[in-house]
Amino acid sequence: MPPTNVNNSLVTGLLTTGAVVTLAALIFGFAYSPAPPLINGTIIPDARPIDDFRLLDHHNNAFTPGDLQGNWHIVSYGYTHCPDICPTTLVTLAQVAKKLKQEPALADTRFVFYTVDPKRDTADHLANYLPWFDKEFIGLTHQAGSISHLPFEQSLGMLYAINPRGKSEEFMEDNYDVSHGVLLYVLNARGELQAVLKPESARETGGYTSSFSADVLYRDYKLIRGFTSGGL
Repeated sequence: MPPTNVNNSLVTGLLTTGAVVTLAALIFGFAYSPAPPLINGTIIPDARPIDDFRLLDHHNNAFTPGDLQGNWHIVSYGYTHCPDICPTTLVTLAQVAKKLKQEPALADTRFVFYTVDPKRDTADHLANYLPWFDKEFIGLTHQAGSISHLPFEQSLGMLYAINPRGKSEEFMEDNYDVSHGVLLYVLNARGELQAVLKPESARETGGYTSSFSADVLYRDYKLIRGFTSGGL
């Protein structure tokens, strides 16, 4: 068979056209990548890893980053002696947990309560406290004075303060107050921070109150899961 004559200008044109199409596809894909859905909080498209940490669960077993692998987690934080927002939030999360158990695609979700008051909130105390809300909730604490918990708190951005009452500089028995932020953290199945959920604010006499709604949390969590998986 005689050799085929190929038009060099035609080849150049085809290669140039192919390059332009490829570049356009890349630009188009980048420019039109789906934006995170609107939620009452923030979705982190490029999830943030959590630094290495070591905690204790409510069964007094070590809890490390490996225990976050394979399941999604919704993390709340506070302390068991909290008179209002903490128990209210846990009641709401128990309602959300009940809803999620009805959906197989979301059944890999676990709920975690992290205490910022380890002096009083020992593993045994958490083991007695959390079942009042949901028997499957996980409690996390640490040895008072240990710094192995700090990477967990700092990676998530938890804010809290423990202050002695009066002029005392020592935390004697219950002679101190605890204040903390009100946020929930959503960790993906790789143990990375995927989203932060904030409470709804309502104006009341004397100022504003913040609380979570089970319906809103359920909706937002489904939006987060749908966005990260391309749809449920």
